[in-house]
Amino acid sequence: MINIEKGSRTDRYLGAPYKPEHSPFVLLDDSFDPLTDGINCQTFVHFYLRDEFGVNLPRGMWSKELYEDDGEFFRRVNDEEPLLRGDLLFVGKPRTKHTRLHVGVVHQIADLQEETIIRHANKKDNMVSDW
Repeated sequence: MINIEKGSRTDRYLGAPYKPEHSPFVLLDDSFDPLTDGINCQTFVHFYLRDEFGVNLPRGMWSKELYEDDGEFFRRVNDEEPLLRGDLLFVGKPRTKHTRLHVGVVHQIADLQEETIIRHANKKDNMVSDW
């Protein structure tokens, strides 16, 4: 198990505004600042994986591509497998089209003293937050 040190590389995104229209196309703009301009859940995944793991996803990798990728960057896991730090978690109402699902990143795995934390840009908090 990996414990998250206080002062994680992506802590700086906490509180960044949620902007649903700021999909990964904003990655094409070198002047774009997610901390002030705001990001959506898909774009946050790009920044999270880059800053925490050094993984640069293709700019065209949006919800559909994140969800459907099976082998190039991600692998599907079943319900019996434990969550790992960096896993993507897709959530939505039953029978929601996969392109409409919300995506977050497993930031911390539960252990005896800490709870599992999902970090994501979300509409409910209107910012990047931990749940």
